[in-house]
Amino acid sequence: MTECREIDLRYFYLKMRQSFINNSAVFEELSSIVVDAITKGAKLILNFDECKIKFEELFDPDIKEFYGIMMLSPFMWTPKVFSQTKCWQSHLKNKSDLKLDKNFKFIVYSKTVIDSAMQEHDLVNIIEKRFEKCFPLNNVNVLILSKFNKNNNN
Repeated sequence: MTECREIDLRYFYLKMRQSFINNSAVFEELSSIVVDAITKGAKLILNFDECKIKFEELFDPDIKEFYGIMMLSPFMWTPKVFSQTKCWQSHLKNKSDLKLDKNFKFIVYSKTVIDSAMQEHDLVNIIEKRFEKCFPLNNVNVLILSKFNKNNNN
């Protein structure tokens, strides 16, 4: 089974706000998660809104706040570009002995609840409305998971 590394966006967003004078520790923590996933072929899960710290309101981060050599690459959204050596190596802090593992996967997770009885165009509209301001949807494949309902005979 493939290992997973998680980045809890709200948690890191709050940590960056709390230590706005010196974010190097936050950047280092984020960077180590990304590097570990890239080099060990793990699934890097960008946890959009299932935070360790519970909140009632929706969290709509601008993903660009997490971009940078020490954090996430804007090219992670386009795997063909990110898989090019000069792109992913910028995250390895000049450690040329490390390599991109071919099993590395980048996944975005959201706990957003969607009615399973919707038509496809309605699903697309809801997903776009919820996430288009947060990250680029043009390169994202969406999987919608559903809970098994014992009371439902389907």
